[in-house]
Amino acid sequence: QGLLCLLAFLASFLVAWHTAPHNSLLQVQGLALLAGLGSLVAVACRTRSLRGEIFRSLLAGMIGAYVALLVIRLLWIPRYVDQMGWTYDIEVLTPGHQPQCDVISHSAGAAWAPLPFAPETPHWDGEAGRCDCRMPVSQSESGKCKWPSGGDELPTFTVIQSLIDLRRQNRNSCDYLEFLVPHLRRHVHLVIFLEEWAEPFVREARELLGLTSMTLLRILQPDSPMVFYSMLPRMQQAADRNFLWHWFTGFRAGKPEKLMASYGWMNHQKIDFIRQVTDANPFNTTYFAWIDAGAGHGHISLPQHFCGCNLAVPGTVTVFHREPTEEKLLEALKEVTLDKYMSSLWWSRHLELIMGGFWGGDARALKMYFEDYYATVTTLLDSGHVDDDQAIMMLIANRRPRYMRYLPSGWYGHSDIC
Repeated sequence: QGLLCLLAFLASFLVAWHTAPHNSLLQVQGLALLAGLGSLVAVACRTRSLRGEIFRSLLAGMIGAYVALLVIRLLWIPRYVDQMGWTYDIEVLTPGHQPQCDVISHSAGAAWAPLPFAPETPHWDGEAGRCDCRMPVSQSESGKCKWPSGGDELPTFTVIQSLIDLRRQNRNSCDYLEFLVPHLRRHVHLVIFLEEWAEPFVREARELLGLTSMTLLRILQPDSPMVFYSMLPRMQQAADRNFLWHWFTGFRAGKPEKLMASYGWMNHQKIDFIRQVTDANPFNTTYFAWIDAGAGHGHISLPQHFCGCNLAVPGTVTVFHREPTEEKLLEALKEVTLDKYMSSLWWSRHLELIMGGFWGGDARALKMYFEDYYATVTTLLDSGHVDDDQAIMMLIANRRPRYMRYLPSGWYGHSDIC
């Protein structure tokens, strides 16, 4: 009898855990309803029959699940996330939002002191004022900047970035503005998706540098076209329900991407932003590259021009990875199947061999990549899992899509697009 009651308790706990509403008010209402029902049962069923004990165990399991969800979501997770230096369950893209730093002083301050550029990218033809991938590269650069077989001779490029305040406590939004400065100084067609508070800073920077004609700023609002934005509530619900498992296993699969829907959403939204730019193609370029706004954390010098000849291969998307060779990457990817992810990888491994901070390709391949990416995120979310862009990229790469190319690099290898 005791075993049956325990099984009944566990079964009802798990069912209630996975079916309870995510809204805290609805959870409180549900808990009150269950408690009231439990009181009625206790009064009406005074006998200690097996059926009555099992019914009481079922009610206790449901009540326990609602109590646990409320305690975890309202008390435990916010405190845990706060200790990490982040802010839990924020409402992103709030109209009129202002970051906790002085954007005006940053815009007018020392950020625009002259900074040296890195040596020019090897494929920039200064006389012709264009990228020419046929130009020879030095021996030291030939490994990463070599013009690939089948690549375009005279490609043109648009770089896409975004800047969204996720209320990070240990790194504020003005820090990210400073990180963005080296990228703003480059003479490249640039599209930035950003919140209204950051627009004056970015616009002034490009104006001062005489790059307004090469710049397009997209101000983001909650109703802006963003295919992953509507998934935010479900993402947070999945993250909250998986919290205990990740906590018990030491967050072996990462922390922000498993705790904060806003962090995962922002990373997933990259592929949608770049899709929007390829569809509109405002600068009529042949290739498109994503580079994170915080890439390099500001402590970098970049070439004045951008010539990504090593990704300018028609019909392809080029991603960058942390293995020494493509062969070792492909060997490691054999284990990163969707089935294995669903069974164990979602909690047991931090998938970050392929980096999400910089990548690119042409419009045709990027469209195929978006379709695969969207389908993979949806599959994970339908199964109750959330992760960041790097995990999604590895799951896609495991299937060896014909449009995907792989180049070795490192965390600060954004200059390896050359």
